[in-house]
Amino acid sequence: MNDVWVDVAGPADFSDVRALLEMWKPGQRVTPRRPADLATGRSLFLLARLSNGAPVGLVEGHHDWTNWELLADWGHLTDADRGSYLLSLFVDPSVRSDQVGTALVDAFVAEAVGAGSPLVVVIPDAEPFSYERRLSFFRRCDFIPLAVTVPQPTWIWGRPLG
Repeated sequence: MNDVWVDVAGPADFSDVRALLEMWKPGQRVTPRRPADLATGRSLFLLARLSNGAPVGLVEGHHDWTNWELLADWGHLTDADRGSYLLSLFVDPSVRSDQVGTALVDAFVAEAVGAGSPLVVVIPDAEPFSYERRLSFFRRCDFIPLAVTVPQPTWIWGRPLG
Protein backbone atom coordinates (compact mmCIF):
# COMPACT_ATOMS: atom_id res chain seq x y z
CA MET A 1 0.00 0.00 0.00
CA ASN A 2 1.10 3.56 -0.66
CA ASP A 3 1.87 5.91 2.18
CA VAL A 4 -1.18 7.64 3.63
CA TRP A 5 -1.32 11.22 4.82
CA VAL A 6 -4.20 12.90 6.63
CA ASP A 7 -5.05 16.58 6.83
CA VAL A 8 -7.96 18.78 7.86
CA ALA A 9 -10.33 19.16 4.90
CA GLY A 10 -11.00 22.71 3.78
CA PRO A 11 -13.12 24.29 1.06
CA ALA A 12 -10.63 23.24 -1.66
CA ASP A 13 -11.25 19.58 -0.65
CA PHE A 14 -15.03 19.81 -0.98
CA SER A 15 -15.37 17.66 -4.13
CA ASP A 16 -13.15 14.91 -2.66
CA VAL A 17 -15.08 14.87 0.63
CA ARG A 18 -18.41 14.75 -1.20
CA ALA A 19 -17.20 11.96 -3.51
CA LEU A 20 -16.20 9.81 -0.52
CA LEU A 21 -19.50 10.53 1.26
CA GLU A 22 -21.46 9.61 -1.87
CA MET A 23 -19.46 6.37 -2.16
CA TRP A 24 -20.26 5.59 1.47
CA LYS A 25 -23.92 6.67 1.49
CA PRO A 26 -25.14 6.62 -2.12
CA GLY A 27 -28.28 8.62 -2.71
CA GLN A 28 -28.49 9.89 0.87
CA ARG A 29 -28.46 13.52 1.87
CA VAL A 30 -25.00 14.19 3.26
CA THR A 31 -23.15 17.17 4.71
CA PRO A 32 -21.22 19.28 3.99
CA ARG A 33 -23.50 20.73 1.32
CA ARG A 34 -21.18 23.53 0.13
CA PRO A 35 -17.44 24.24 0.30
CA ALA A 36 -17.82 26.94 2.96
CA ASP A 37 -19.25 24.31 5.35
CA LEU A 38 -15.77 22.79 5.61
CA ALA A 39 -14.37 26.07 6.91
CA THR A 40 -17.16 27.27 9.17
CA GLY A 41 -19.09 24.25 10.38
CA ARG A 42 -18.99 22.78 13.86
CA SER A 43 -17.88 19.45 12.41
CA LEU A 44 -14.28 18.72 11.62
CA PHE A 45 -13.54 16.67 8.51
CA LEU A 46 -10.18 14.94 8.10
CA LEU A 47 -9.28 13.60 4.67
CA ALA A 48 -6.86 10.71 4.02
CA ARG A 49 -4.95 10.62 0.75
CA LEU A 50 -2.50 8.21 -0.80
CA SER A 51 0.95 9.49 -1.75
CA ASN A 52 -0.38 10.08 -5.29
CA GLY A 53 -3.02 12.49 -3.87
CA ALA A 54 -6.01 10.17 -4.34
CA PRO A 55 -8.61 10.63 -1.55
CA VAL A 56 -9.23 7.29 0.19
CA GLY A 57 -10.93 8.01 3.52
CA LEU A 58 -12.40 10.52 5.90
CA VAL A 59 -13.36 11.17 9.48
CA GLU A 60 -16.07 13.51 10.67
CA GLY A 61 -16.14 14.57 14.28
CA HIS A 62 -16.25 17.49 16.66
CA HIS A 63 -14.93 18.59 20.01
CA ASP A 64 -18.35 19.43 21.51
CA TRP A 65 -19.49 16.71 23.89
CA THR A 66 -22.91 18.23 24.58
CA ASN A 67 -24.37 16.35 21.61
CA TRP A 68 -23.33 12.77 22.33
CA GLU A 69 -23.51 12.89 26.11
CA LEU A 70 -27.31 12.78 25.88
CA LEU A 71 -27.12 9.29 24.35
CA ALA A 72 -25.76 7.48 27.38
CA ASP A 73 -26.37 6.48 30.94
CA TRP A 74 -23.53 8.44 32.54
CA GLY A 75 -23.97 7.27 36.12
CA HIS A 76 -20.27 6.58 36.69
CA LEU A 77 -18.73 9.31 34.50
CA THR A 78 -17.59 12.81 35.46
CA ASP A 79 -17.06 16.00 33.44
CA ALA A 80 -13.43 14.95 33.01
CA ASP A 81 -14.65 11.93 30.98
CA ARG A 82 -16.32 14.09 28.35
CA GLY A 83 -14.45 15.08 25.23
CA SER A 84 -14.38 14.85 21.45
CA TYR A 85 -16.79 12.76 19.37
CA LEU A 86 -15.58 10.75 16.36
CA LEU A 87 -18.87 10.74 14.49
CA SER A 88 -18.05 8.95 11.22
CA LEU A 89 -15.16 6.99 9.75
CA PHE A 90 -15.08 5.81 6.13
CA VAL A 91 -12.35 4.20 4.03
CA ASP A 92 -12.71 3.53 0.29
CA PRO A 93 -13.35 -0.25 0.02
CA SER A 94 -10.77 -0.55 -2.77
CA VAL A 95 -7.98 0.34 -0.31
CA ARG A 96 -9.56 -0.73 2.96
CA SER A 97 -6.93 -1.59 5.50
CA ASP A 98 -6.11 -0.74 9.06
CA GLN A 99 -3.39 1.58 7.78
CA VAL A 100 -5.90 4.11 6.39
CA GLY A 101 -8.43 3.78 9.21
CA THR A 102 -5.77 3.93 11.88
CA ALA A 103 -4.16 6.98 10.26
CA LEU A 104 -7.54 8.74 10.30
CA VAL A 105 -8.25 7.86 13.95
CA ASP A 106 -4.75 8.91 15.01
CA ALA A 107 -5.14 12.24 13.21
CA PHE A 108 -8.51 12.87 14.90
CA VAL A 109 -6.99 12.00 18.29
CA ALA A 110 -4.18 14.51 17.62
CA GLU A 111 -6.79 17.17 16.79
CA ALA A 112 -8.65 16.32 20.02
CA VAL A 113 -5.47 16.65 22.07
CA GLY A 114 -4.88 20.04 20.42
CA ALA A 115 -8.42 21.09 21.36
CA GLY A 116 -7.80 20.12 24.99
CA SER A 117 -10.14 17.12 25.05
CA PRO A 118 -9.45 14.51 27.72
CA LEU A 119 -11.23 11.77 25.75
CA VAL A 120 -12.33 10.73 22.27
CA VAL A 121 -15.58 8.76 22.05
CA VAL A 122 -17.16 6.73 19.28
CA ILE A 123 -20.32 4.67 18.99
CA PRO A 124 -19.38 1.78 16.68
CA ASP A 125 -22.35 0.96 14.49
CA ALA A 126 -23.08 -2.02 12.30
CA GLU A 127 -23.19 -0.14 9.00
CA PRO A 128 -21.84 -1.09 6.55
CA PHE A 129 -19.80 -3.77 8.36
CA SER A 130 -20.37 -6.03 11.31
CA TYR A 131 -20.44 -4.58 14.78
CA GLU A 132 -17.79 -7.07 15.90
CA ARG A 133 -15.43 -5.97 13.12
CA ARG A 134 -15.78 -2.32 14.13
CA LEU A 135 -15.27 -3.14 17.80
CA SER A 136 -12.13 -5.07 16.94
CA PHE A 137 -10.80 -2.10 14.95
CA PHE A 138 -11.48 0.39 17.75
CA ARG A 139 -9.95 -1.94 20.34
CA ARG A 140 -6.76 -1.98 18.24
CA CYS A 141 -6.91 1.84 18.32
CA ASP A 142 -6.95 1.75 22.17
CA PHE A 143 -10.67 2.44 22.68
CA ILE A 144 -12.43 0.88 25.69
CA PRO A 145 -16.14 0.57 26.64
CA LEU A 146 -17.40 3.53 28.70
CA ALA A 147 -21.19 3.63 28.89
CA VAL A 148 -24.32 2.10 27.41
CA THR A 149 -26.42 4.20 25.04
CA VAL A 150 -30.12 4.55 25.61
CA PRO A 151 -32.61 3.32 24.52
CA GLN A 152 -30.70 0.76 22.39
CA PRO A 153 -28.09 -1.30 24.26
CA THR A 154 -25.00 -0.17 22.35
CA TRP A 155 -21.77 0.73 24.09
CA ILE A 156 -20.07 4.07 23.74
CA TRP A 157 -16.34 3.43 23.39
CA GLY A 158 -13.69 5.91 24.45
CA ARG A 159 -9.97 6.53 24.20
CA PRO A 160 -8.63 8.48 27.19
CA LEU A 161 -6.02 11.04 26.14
CA GLY A 162 -4.38 11.83 29.48
